[in-house]
Amino acid sequence: MNIKRIAEQCNISLSAAYKAIHHKKGVDARTRQRVLAAALSMGIVPRAKVGRKPTVGVVLPCTPSYYWDALCHGLESSVPNALDAHFAFFSSMGVGRESIYAIDYMENMDALIIAPPTMAEVKARIAVLAAEKPVICVSEGLDAPHLATIGGDYFKDGMRLGRALLQYQPNRKRILALHVHNGLGAQLRSAGFAKALEGSGVSIVDSITLEAISSPFASVIARSIKAKGIGSFDCLYCGTGVTPYASLALCKLGLCKDVICIGYENPPGNATYLNSGLIRLLSISDAYEMGRCAMQLAGDWLLEKKSPASPNIYVPSKIFVNQ
Repeated sequence: MNIKRIAEQCNISLSAAYKAIHHKKGVDARTRQRVLAAALSMGIVPRAKVGRKPTVGVVLPCTPSYYWDALCHGLESSVPNALDAHFAFFSSMGVGRESIYAIDYMENMDALIIAPPTMAEVKARIAVLAAEKPVICVSEGLDAPHLATIGGDYFKDGMRLGRALLQYQPNRKRILALHVHNGLGAQLRSAGFAKALEGSGVSIVDSITLEAISSPFASVIARSIKAKGIGSFDCLYCGTGVTPYASLALCKLGLCKDVICIGYENPPGNATYLNSGLIRLLSISDAYEMGRCAMQLAGDWLLEKKSPASPNIYVPSKIFVNQ
């Protein structure tokens, strides 16, 4: 393994790079993560150290950091004393090869907790590992054998957001729906949201679907909204966690006093628009609790051979009301 190349890329000493790669003491967790990510980006796939205790390998994306950091903290807080846990990270859910490197890094673990991209090659790799050990999924859409999926009930989350709109913003009657990266979870949320509005007199008057985020994203949204007709709606519904961009788009169009924004998750960029009152409702996933449940499930399986009561474990989201 070319330790020197990794050290140069991470701007650290050879000694620190060696310690991080070989799981030695003397480097912090953040440096260890950077070194592993650098090694994986070079196609160098080290193997995680396996000790005498049963081991859980965790494979997660780095972005969006506000979400995955919370989930990671939940995992770390719940590692039983009788288990060892090792973490590997890849850049985002949009990459396949890099996530496979991270998964391969964990192939010696006794169990895996993973948030995998949905690419076919990733599913195939997980299917091989799942035949040998329990795999716990903390994201949607894994069409491969696994012990359990821990996450939100997206349909119910959408229904709860719709009911909150009717309760807290009863005068908003015309909704423009914005969908970006419209995956399974987003589709279920939107279906639940629409179901909650049935018979209420509130209607989704039109929708915008954007397949990918391009820069400048707020301007792209603004142009799409303008094409639909300003004045045709009084509420912008965001089917994924893009509320900061959508809110900026509304400001660009001069609609921030006439239209409210509602949606999912709470990225750091929301703070400005929450303070201004533009964002009124958010359904926020409890990522910390998802992580805690995933590690508890792994411990139950490895230490007690206890199977989950259900293959799908629902962690309720929280409704945030900004009044």
